[in-house]
Amino acid sequence: MTTTWVRSAATLMALTFFFGLSGDQTGSSAVSASTFSSSTFFSSESSGTVERQVAENQPAGTAVGAPVTPANPVGAVAYSLGGSDAAGFSIDSASGRLRTTGPLDYETRKRYAVTVTATDDNGSTEIMVSIQVSDLEEPGVITVIPTAVRAGQVIRGRLADPDGGVIPKNVIWGWSVSAGGDRDGPYIKVASGLPGPLGGPKAEATAFTPSGDHAGKYLKVSVQYSDRR
Repeated sequence: MTTTWVRSAATLMALTFFFGLSGDQTGSSAVSASTFSSSTFFSSESSGTVERQVAENQPAGTAVGAPVTPANPVGAVAYSLGGSDAAGFSIDSASGRLRTTGPLDYETRKRYAVTVTATDDNGSTEIMVSIQVSDLEEPGVITVIPTAVRAGQVIRGRLADPDGGVIPKNVIWGWSVSAGGDRDGPYIKVASGLPGPLGGPKAEATAFTPSGDHAGKYLKVSVQYSDRR
C-alpha cells in the first residue's frame, strides 16, 4: 500500500492505492519480482544463437545472464559487441559478460538482438544473442482532478498502470473522510464507485462531491484493482 499526500489550498489529501497481482487476483501487498539465475536461460553457444534474459527497470550495468562464450575456445579470448541493438548493452572484453547501458521497459520492447564476436587463437566466431526483457509488477499511480479541493466541487480519481492497463471489472474505488482533523486518525467511508469512461491503461473513479461538513478534514481516495500483466 502506497500513500501520497498532496497539499491543496485548504488541506491535505491522502491518495492511497493497492495494486494487483498477476492475472485476475488482487491484493494489498507488494508483489515480489522473480529472480532468474544466470543459468536459467543458458544455451549452448555451439549452435551460434543463444538466449539471455534481464528484468525490466534495472539500472545501467545490470548483468544479462551468464557470459557469452564460444564452445571450445583456444587460448585467451577477446570479446566485442555489435548488431542493431548493441547501443543498449556493453560487454566485458575479457569475460564475455553482457550488461545493460540503461533501464529497459518490457511494455515498450520485449526482445533485443546483439552479436558477440569472440576472438581466440583460432580466429573469430560470431555468436548471435537474443535478449528477452522480463516483466515485473509495477504499481499504479493515482492522480486527483482538481488538486485544490473545495466543498461542493466535483472531484475524480484517476488510476494509471504501466503493466498493460487496468481490468475494469476488478476495480473497486473508495472515498473516505477523516473523522476529525487528524490526518493519521480514523476515516469514515463516504462513497465508492466503479471505473468511469476511461479505458486502456487508465481507469477513472465515479465522481465524488465533498460537502460543507467535510471542510477542514482530510480526504482519502483508495483503489484496489487487477492489471493486465
